[in-house]
Amino acid sequence: MIISLDEKQEARLRSLAHQLYGGKKGSLSAAVNDAVSLLSKRSNSHSKAEFLRSLGRGFSFSYRMYSQRSEIYD
Repeated sequence: MIISLDEKQEARLRSLAHQLYGGKKGSLSAAVNDAVSLLSKRSNSHSKAEFLRSLGRGFSFSYRMYSQRSEIYD
């Protein structure tokens, strides 16, 4: 995989990777993996928050799709 970063962001990534994981081989990969995991968690929490907000708004049951319970089943 090839990732393009501007010089400033690349320097920041390398610095953070060095601070968090030392100068070991694979420190950049570990930093990127952590970043992707963090973004994924953030995305999931955003989805959960949106779902909970939609529950707070409620649902409209202004019409009935079926007039009798027997219509639901085959």
